[in-house]
Amino acid sequence: MPVDTTKATSLRDKFEKIGEQIREAVVDFSTLEVTTLTGDVTQIIKPDPTDTKKNKFDFKSVVTELKNTSGTTKAKIHLVAHTHIDFDHDTVNFVKADITNDERNLFILHQAAIDSAQIARKSFLNFLKEVIR
Repeated sequence: MPVDTTKATSLRDKFEKIGEQIREAVVDFSTLEVTTLTGDVTQIIKPDPTDTKKNKFDFKSVVTELKNTSGTTKAKIHLVAHTHIDFDHDTVNFVKADITNDERNLFILHQAAIDSAQIARKSFLNFLKEVIR
């Protein structure tokens, strides 16, 4: 009886795809990026007419709008600090030159966000380790 190699190849392809997805998730999960901005985004905040809370807005939509405006927005955004930490812990830090006292306070919050994210990721990885055991 002949062996059906198409099923084996299909199964191998599926496992390779799953392995690649896991690798990408681990790298994405373990790469940390924190950006601290200051400025005025009132020009691009569009209130949601269906929102019953007048002062609530989705800041993620503001960030998306900033990415999609290609320089056409009237918003004023200034980068205070940016940190990128890779899976292998290679780190790039940027802090604005001539930082003001107000921006220094934002930088302290920036550092706290990094610390918090690292603690949360470490805790989650420890949880996964315990589950796998």
